[in-house]
Amino acid sequence: MPVVRGRIASPTVPPVVKPRRARSANVSATVVKEGIKFEDRHQHAATTHYIAPNEYTLQWRELLKGIPVYRAAGICSSGEVGFFSILPLVRDELVLVDHSYKSLSVAMVKYLIMQKHGAEKTKELLSGNDVKALRKAINAAVKKLPSSTLQQGAESVDKHAGTDSWTIKQWNIARGRYGFAYDKRKVTGEKPSRILQAEWKGLPTDLVKKAVNKLDKVSFVHGDVSDLADKGQFGLLYLSNALQHRDRDALHPQVSKIEKVVKPGGYVLLCDIQSSYYKNAYPKDWTLVNSTTARDGFGYSKLGWTQKLFKLPA
Repeated sequence: MPVVRGRIASPTVPPVVKPRRARSANVSATVVKEGIKFEDRHQHAATTHYIAPNEYTLQWRELLKGIPVYRAAGICSSGEVGFFSILPLVRDELVLVDHSYKSLSVAMVKYLIMQKHGAEKTKELLSGNDVKALRKAINAAVKKLPSSTLQQGAESVDKHAGTDSWTIKQWNIARGRYGFAYDKRKVTGEKPSRILQAEWKGLPTDLVKKAVNKLDKVSFVHGDVSDLADKGQFGLLYLSNALQHRDRDALHPQVSKIEKVVKPGGYVLLCDIQSSYYKNAYPKDWTLVNSTTARDGFGYSKLGWTQKLFKLPA
């Protein structure tokens, strides 16, 4: 035992330190590489990702007709809703946030392909059947991602067995997701993702051109909606179906945090499942401006999605 001033000191017992959740502090400053602006706000990394949206991109555009958008933010996911539903309307800035490095990497790869090849060639690559050309474009884009973590995320996308890979090598099950009938015929060789093809075939080329011309207005954040609070309030916030999922603290997103991010009189885009539970799930002072049920076409209506546009009180 240690001696202190001629007496035997009591043995020092180290304090019990309880593990704490990672804080929402900046992990790194904003990085700009190949035109991509990226900020890593949190170490938490969700393992899920999407190669294409499970919502109808063009219906979001219909809901937003006539809505002025200066600054917008939203869930990144696979990128299409941000790029083609929101970005063509944005005048100043679009911030896309996601807690999944994989999803961010998927969206950034599409960003880089659009930046390099333009609208028509990108649409041809992502909706066509030329696997070699698609692979070449993806691999070139992955090397330009702004962090090694994103590059690793992009490389792990194809380790996902099933529909959320860029291509399918073993089973043609891509039609089995989002309401399609399963088709388990063996694939001969490597085929492009059927869901990715369907999404990009349905995008008007003029719309892709509008997005390409505004790519410089996009920035990406790894984190969740609460990490946008210090960026000022946005006129439009796209939440997808985030209210139905839990954040990194295993909690459903709080309405109070959402309202901090959206300016008074601003708009919130979100979707939910057609259920009586969601009839009273939103604040009473949020005004439902417009809503639509997902149409048949890519099978989304079988999910029961209702896409909604709310206006917050001024």
